Amino acid sequence: MSPSPILGVVGDDGTSHTPNPLAHKDDWRLQVLGLPDERQFSLQELAELGHVQMTLPIVCVSAGYITGARDKTVRFGGLPFPQLAARLGDLSPFRTVIFRSRARATCGPRNKKHETALELSYCLESGHVMLAWELNGAPLPYANGWPLRSTVGPDLFFYKSMKWLECIEFSPLPLAQCRGTWETYAGYHHRGRTEPDERFEPIMRRITGIDTEGSDVSEEIPSSAWQETLNDLVARKDLSRLIIAKMERMGLDRPKDYSGFCFSEGPYRAKIRGSAFQRSLFHGANLRETNLSLSKFPLCDFSDGGKNPADMTGVDAEGTDFSGADLRAVRMCDAFLAGAVFYNRKHVAAGTKPSKPAKVEGLDLRGAKNLHPLQAQWLKEDGALV
Repeated sequence: MSPSPILGVVGDDGTSHTPNPLAHKDDWRLQVLGLPDERQFSLQELAELGHVQMTLPIVCVSAGYITGARDKTVRFGGLPFPQLAARLGDLSPFRTVIFRSRARATCGPRNKKHETALELSYCLESGHVMLAWELNGAPLPYANGWPLRSTVGPDLFFYKSMKWLECIEFSPLPLAQCRGTWETYAGYHHRGRTEPDERFEPIMRRITGIDTEGSDVSEEIPSSAWQETLNDLVARKDLSRLIIAKMERMGLDRPKDYSGFCFSEGPYRAKIRGSAFQRSLFHGANLRETNLSLSKFPLCDFSDGGKNPADMTGVDAEGTDFSGADLRAVRMCDAFLAGAVFYNRKHVAAGTKPSKPAKVEGLDLRGAKNLHPLQAQWLKEDGALV
């Protein structure tokens, strides 16, 4: 078994996979598909092709820099992608490389393995793409993708890398037509560049059912039907079957008052990622276990001065901005809060408490996970239950 992770883990840590770990390193094979002659490599064969060290800053899409090091870097050891490519023959017919995990996807159908894609030119020319089996001079921890993962540089968000890497596939299609699981089912950007900020693209899906493993079964809604679909859900005051990203860029006529709405109903949970709300009302809304990751709620009211509070138990609010929001008496127990902001620290000296924080008296955060220590300190000072 590999050591504990050095690189922070946000999202899938591998503990839900069966078997766990997914395979012994001596049995691991990397498949190379899409070529006239398909290939596979053991870890030993990859190591014989080359073994170098590569130091990279890591930028998580929801939690920012997650290395814990002062210089925000980690050191990977493994095989640079160009050295593998040199052994694969003529790659000129191809435009895109698909990276596929042995692990199942964390969104979309559970029988589909997780994948993402990069432009072939990036893999060959950026100097950031590696097939890695070491982290900071030690075997790659299982939670970080042991025994094999791919990497990307700080110019891309790290969701464009792949843990538990089992397969790479070369495609003649452009990157926009090779969307991975997060891109297809959650609206993450198909390029994922950090500059400009390419976290999400506008997408709407409607959950039509739940499969036998508890995963959403959903259908993509064409842009021509976005407004009609939203109107139908709003009329019912039930958004629990909505999957949406970058809502503010969809040209929608949307309400400002979501008081009493169900974002969670029976087995259904809304996923509202990377969307901006401002001065909206959520009094008494049921937001239990919904996904609000990387959405922004500045000056929104989740309670009416402590009365009729929303239920946000178990909410996924990684990277979510609640600065200036009224969260008094809201129940947010067991929430996922890596990168979440209740105090906007922009233009504020390091360690200085912002003057216009969220209103958090009685906010119940007991059992919440990965809350930033400084945010936790300020929340406790202002009456939240942490």
